[in-house]
Amino acid sequence: MKDLLSKVSVWKLKQAYKAQEKVFCTPSQFNLEALKRLERAYDMLTKDTSYAITFIKGNLTKPSSFEVMSMNATYTVIPSQHSCTCPDAERSPICKHQLAVNLLISAAKMKE
Repeated sequence: MKDLLSKVSVWKLKQAYKAQEKVFCTPSQFNLEALKRLERAYDMLTKDTSYAITFIKGNLTKPSSFEVMSMNATYTVIPSQHSCTCPDAERSPICKHQLAVNLLISAAKMKE
């Protein structure tokens, strides 16, 4: 993940986090579980060194799929299909792996 993260700053990741947080905190759609996952996704990118995110296909400007590796497992995230191969993605609309990839893509697309 270090090579992907080298393309974005922590400031950009925080801005992407704040933008996504607003989506989950609208009065009509407050979602505490999604906020917890978002916080975990942000921590994965900024604090937790046991995770790695790599491209399978595409790049940050035209991503098609990513591999998210932890100490225990490896999952495939396909942003365009809003999908992840982790068990949590089967139980909820969005998982921390999808959110981490979305934060990374959003941060990479931000202008300085």
